[in-house]
Amino acid sequence: EVEIVETPTKPPPPSATGRGARSSAGAAAKSPSVSPAVPKAVPGKRFIFTVKQEDIHDATARRINENDPMSKIMEAYAKHNNLDVSCLQFYDPDGTPVKPDQLCKTLVDLEDEPEPNELTCTFVKGKAPAAAAAPAAERPGRRFIFTVKQKDVADENKMRIHEDDEMSKIMKAFCKRHQLDEDSILFSFDGATIKPTQAARSLDPEEEPEVNQIDAAVKTAGKAPKR
Repeated sequence: EVEIVETPTKPPPPSATGRGARSSAGAAAKSPSVSPAVPKAVPGKRFIFTVKQEDIHDATARRINENDPMSKIMEAYAKHNNLDVSCLQFYDPDGTPVKPDQLCKTLVDLEDEPEPNELTCTFVKGKAPAAAAAPAAERPGRRFIFTVKQKDVADENKMRIHEDDEMSKIMKAFCKRHQLDEDSILFSFDGATIKPTQAARSLDPEEEPEVNQIDAAVKTAGKAPKR
């Protein structure tokens, strides 16, 4: 990697007037200005590396000294791509495995800069990151959309369930959202009472995107709703 060294400059002293100012000016004229020291470049050749790995796009070119360990390239690549460096195996342009403590100059047939040298990288066997889980296949069958209407309760939520799902899914979701006791609420569809274990298809509702309305009411005998 290229290191940029920035030398800060000191701000000029505050201006002065009178004899002191003339004395300072005379002293400044006699004393030659001294330039800040420039850091010495590390001796040795420089090499530029890129890393190629399947399914990872990284076109970054990294430059190191011939006396640097190859771990510099490995760690920079792993950090840039959010990978664990211990899970990676690097190979030189000839396909020979590269060790982290191996000095750059020990790699054979390298091109001096500005020519890049391509390393290849693979995951160590058994240490590859877990693949993302494939999305679950959607269950075959019809879907129904329901809303629940209850007096003095504002609820415009639309709930979608599979035709084989029990209606308890709708009931539980509605009661939980409004902090109601399920045992105190009576649900009905087209005037018929709905049982919790009843499958959605048994109601013979309209398929999506049509919306089916369920009516909810407090049972005349039983527990009062929790508020």
